[in-house]
Amino acid sequence: MRFICFGFLFLITACVEDAKQTRGTSTQNINLQVTDNDRVESGKNIFLQKCAACHSINMNLTGPALKGVTKRWDDSVLLYNYIRNAQEVIAKNAYAKSLFNKWNKVPMPPFEYLTDDDIKSILMYIKSGSSKKQNDFTK
Repeated sequence: MRFICFGFLFLITACVEDAKQTRGTSTQNINLQVTDNDRVESGKNIFLQKCAACHSINMNLTGPALKGVTKRWDDSVLLYNYIRNAQEVIAKNAYAKSLFNKWNKVPMPPFEYLTDDDIKSILMYIKSGSSKKQNDFTK
């Protein structure tokens, strides 16, 4: 019985740690080495489904162009949190509030279900597309 309880406790602990790693608790800087084609392709697919209605990489649309977005944020955790829930970050951060005001106070919808890996893939796609000479990389 002790073995079963220990195993159950270990399983719960592992699940909690895994959830922390995928839900924005990382304080590491964003490392966007665009060398993983599968990851860039995954980021492109997510971008097309979730971001492209309002954002382009090199053109302002309803929201700002996303080229260089990681350089505009001092804190990668804050950027990830902004992507997940912009309104929550706008309430606490001057830069986020300035973006909100600059873009006609149009709030970005929340994407709370995106994992750190999803967001990193999107950012890798943006970085890979921003070096191209086309205006819009959503095609």
